[in-house]
Amino acid sequence: MKTYMAGVKVPESEAFAYVTGHDGHYLLKRNRLFEASVRVACVPGHPEQREFFRLKVARIPMSLVRQVLSFMKGVYEAHHSEALALLTFEGGEWGVHVPSQEVSEATVKYENSERRRIVGSIHSHPGFSSEPSGTDEHDEMNFDGIHIVTAGFIPIPAAMTAFAAVNGRRFRVPIEEVVEGMDSVETSFPEEWLAKVRRRSASEPADWAADPEEERELAELSKERSLFPRGWEREDCFPY
Repeated sequence: MKTYMAGVKVPESEAFAYVTGHDGHYLLKRNRLFEASVRVACVPGHPEQREFFRLKVARIPMSLVRQVLSFMKGVYEAHHSEALALLTFEGGEWGVHVPSQEVSEATVKYENSERRRIVGSIHSHPGFSSEPSGTDEHDEMNFDGIHIVTAGFIPIPAAMTAFAAVNGRRFRVPIEEVVEGMDSVETSFPEEWLAKVRRRSASEPADWAADPEEERELAELSKERSLFPRGWEREDCFPY
C-alpha cells in the first residue's frame, strides 16, 4: 500500500492508501459506496523509529563540569541555595555562561541578556534528589539542548542526571553519554564475600539485642562526628 503526503492528490485507482499529515498517519479507504480517511496509530510495513539524542561532537569536558560544581558549592556555602550555569557551544568548544540569577533553597530564576549560543544547562539540587522538579520540566520543555541536574558537588553518576529537550519533547539521557569521564565501571569482588552474607527472615528472632544506653551514646557520638551540614542527611546527596 502506498503512502502519500497530505495535500497530494491520491489517484482514484487507489482503493487504499496511507496519508501522512502534520499530526499523524491516516488510512484512506474507498469503495463503490463511500470514501473515508481515518486516523491510524502507525503505518504497517514501515521500519520502527524511536526517539533518541546523540551528540555529534565530543562530550562535555570533565574539567568544565568540575568548575561548574565548584561554583555551585560556593553558592551553597554562601546562600544555602540552588545555582545554575548555562552550557554554551561556540567555535567548536564547550563553555559555560553564568547569568544573573536570584536563588532560594529550592528555586533559581535567571535572566540571560547576552547573545551566546546556549545549548543547555546545569543546575543544582543541594540536599535533594538529582531528579528534576515539575518546574524544571516546564522551564526546559521548549529549551532545546542538554539539561543536567546535580544533587552534590562531585561529578559521580549516582549524583547527576541528564535530560535532552528537543522540539517540546523531553527524555532521559545516560549522563556518561554527554559528560566525559562519567562512564560507570563495575569492579568485581571475590565470590566468597557474597557467600558470607545470609538474609534473616522476618519470623526469625535476632540473636542479639541492642543495649539502650549504648545505643544512645552511639547516636550522640554520630551527631558530634557528622561530616555534613544540615540538609545533607539524605543518602543520595554528596556535598563534598
